[in-house]
Amino acid sequence: MRLLAFISLILVFLDCYPRITVRGVVFDSDSLPTPGVIVRLEASGIPKGFSTSAKDGSFSISVEKLELPASLRFISQKHETLSYPLDSIPQYVRIYLARKEFVLQEVVVKAPERRIKGDTIIYDVAALTKAGDRTIEDIIRKIPGIQIDDSGGISYDGLSINHFYIEDMDLMGKNYTVASRSINPDDISTVSVYERHQDKRVLQGKQEAEKASLNLKLKKGRMLKPLGYLKGGAGVGSSALWDGDLYGMLISAKNQTIISGKGNNMGSLYTRPDNTDNLNIFPSTPFGEPSIPKDRFIKNKSAFTTANSLFKFNSNLNVKINSSFGYNRNAFDGSSVTEYLNPDEASIIYAERADNSLRNRNVEVTAAVENNGNNLYLNNTFNFNGDFVRNAYDVSSSTLTRQHVRSDRYLFSNNLKTIITHRGNLYEITSDTKFRNTPVARMQAINPDGNTDVAWQNLTIRRFHNREYTSISRQLMPRLSVGASISFEIDHDSFISAGERDNADRMRNDISGYRISTSTEPFIKINIHGIIWKTSMPIRLLNIKYHDVVSNSCDKSDMVLVDFKSQFSKKFNQRNHATLSFGRENNVGDIRDFIDNPIYTTFRNVRTLGTGKLERGHDDFIRINYSYRNILQDLYLISGLSVKRTEKSKLSVSDVSQSGVAGSVKEERNNAGMATMLLNLTKGIRSINTTFHLNANALLRSGESMRSAMTVTTKNSILVLNGRIETYQFSDMVSITAGATGTWQRQTFGGVLPSNSTNSFSITGKLGVYPLRNIEIFYKTDYSRVKMATDNYRTNLFMDAGVIWTLRKIDFQLDARNLTDRNQYAYTLYNSLDINYYSYSLRPFEIILSVKYRF
Repeated sequence: MRLLAFISLILVFLDCYPRITVRGVVFDSDSLPTPGVIVRLEASGIPKGFSTSAKDGSFSISVEKLELPASLRFISQKHETLSYPLDSIPQYVRIYLARKEFVLQEVVVKAPERRIKGDTIIYDVAALTKAGDRTIEDIIRKIPGIQIDDSGGISYDGLSINHFYIEDMDLMGKNYTVASRSINPDDISTVSVYERHQDKRVLQGKQEAEKASLNLKLKKGRMLKPLGYLKGGAGVGSSALWDGDLYGMLISAKNQTIISGKGNNMGSLYTRPDNTDNLNIFPSTPFGEPSIPKDRFIKNKSAFTTANSLFKFNSNLNVKINSSFGYNRNAFDGSSVTEYLNPDEASIIYAERADNSLRNRNVEVTAAVENNGNNLYLNNTFNFNGDFVRNAYDVSSSTLTRQHVRSDRYLFSNNLKTIITHRGNLYEITSDTKFRNTPVARMQAINPDGNTDVAWQNLTIRRFHNREYTSISRQLMPRLSVGASISFEIDHDSFISAGERDNADRMRNDISGYRISTSTEPFIKINIHGIIWKTSMPIRLLNIKYHDVVSNSCDKSDMVLVDFKSQFSKKFNQRNHATLSFGRENNVGDIRDFIDNPIYTTFRNVRTLGTGKLERGHDDFIRINYSYRNILQDLYLISGLSVKRTEKSKLSVSDVSQSGVAGSVKEERNNAGMATMLLNLTKGIRSINTTFHLNANALLRSGESMRSAMTVTTKNSILVLNGRIETYQFSDMVSITAGATGTWQRQTFGGVLPSNSTNSFSITGKLGVYPLRNIEIFYKTDYSRVKMATDNYRTNLFMDAGVIWTLRKIDFQLDARNLTDRNQYAYTLYNSLDINYYSYSLRPFEIILSVKYRF
């Protein structure tokens, strides 16, 4: 009763501060309702809020406060702009707009670049397309608030998108890069951004999602016909070069199909996310990898093919099947000098050179059925993923060592999710099952001169996971809802390893056991004038048991954990959105804590993952996010602050000698802290056809570790500033994209070791010239200046150029890469208590001719 009284008091208190709302309706000169009119509320010439008239011509604008006099400004493509003065807050306004009169001359009619319908922003592709835009990704990149990473992943307002739709159907799932980097913008009419898109109809109006989704709408006449391209290329460099690419799609109202096949040896890799995570002990590049685009240094032979189909049976029900196969055979070489910092003696310096030969095959099949109805949502997805690795490394230091890694990993998973609404109640049932199997994982290092073993390690890992989840919620009042969830989760793991080095005693692990979690999470959700407060208190009952065959020991733990999570979110208007979240989450270890005998990850490095006791700890966190957008002024801001404090029961330990590095953990409570700050600002100026971007990221991190039996407190601070400009000039005959990035990093060790710092500066740019509409001449440059050591800097300069000539549906492209013929790339990397100096060989100057036919 006290809780209900407290909640009622909050509701009454917050209702005492109503917002100011201006309502009305817009008609044309014939007294017909006029939809799509932008209505802007202004005071002293400053916009305070805006809305768009609905189908019946009605509009409504709410603000927290309004200084009078003010005005309403009505903007429409088909009507004269009207300013309506407000000397007081009206009950209701009726507005009549006069139609625009056009003098018909020789004009080019263009569609508006963007339209707003509630939480949907529709961008006209033709209005955004410029010379040099080859794929729909080039268009999406121009949408304010969008960020695209190097792998093609798309984010909006700092969060990865939830869905990539084509005609409101999600065929590709998370592998949408195949489509976004292949679809011709000439085939697409509009790109829509569904902000905070709730994809489940049963939850629409009940739960607002955080992430956005994108939707591509095809042009008329593009449906029910094959679309795509066929591309082939050849060139010369240090050896003969080749490239082939086929992409095709067929879209209809009831079916979608996308196929793709490609291969090359020009440095382009067809990587897929590795979903087979199974305590992957052996890293793919244990001897380092440069932090530059892979086509600068990788010598490869790669192939990838995928086939995807979606069948829509009615407005709710669809079935889709996705399959893919990828093959990469890569090689690169480099040298490194690692300085291992020692608190009680001189630092140990180790130098080596590694020739890396990496071979990977991946196969994936996914089948899903979905019913997305107003009262029932059901989705069942089955996935198989197989990843097969065959890597070899020739490492030379004082002697030559050849290391081989073989790993076969499989993942079988099935996820069933059901949501039902009935008589005001919302029910959810989820079943998630995964089986990860690594029957073979082997590392072997030999001395090729005597063909004798230096070190070897065998692993067999199996992990079974099942989670059953159900929840119920009820809306007690329009602004108050309560609910609770119950889940049962079980993990059964087994880990078997055997290995030795230099014919020493064999190290074995043989661990198996389970971890059972039964939890309930009651929550309360209050919505007052757009302020949404949701608080939950997860309660977990854990039953954990692991058996160690080697030591014939058994560890069993039973515990109750109580977490706390709370979030406030506020959507002030269409422009402003803020969230504040905070809480505590308890952390408990798993099978890794009982792997207490060493595992050789390379012939020099050995890791001991646990101590034989379960790790305990917790995270305290607070996060603040704020986003602002002004579509009319092309101004977008994303900012965030996150602070986390972690308490753990184990301390990371590393011991270094000339023979290698031994990593382990120790039973000792320690604390770590991390703070991150983010600022992304985008401003477009249409009058000069230019967009400016500013990104700032800061990281402050502290933590404890042990080296040479001495505890070291490491504090790391990093600041990254990036600015970019994109402009089209001279009637779009010249395009310029230029960016600059500065990075500053400093590490201190509590006086135990000398502090160190590094900085780098880079400039990237692309110049495109279009003397004719069907000819593009481009030039790219990439310059960096990196601090290698005190008063020692290394500069790297890359330049590329090319020309594209379009003849109807055929593109002829000539590329020249690495015009400076640079053959080495060097940089410094600070990694906790180690300093790594890397130098890698690069691909030489290359020239490539390709032909692309679009259909």
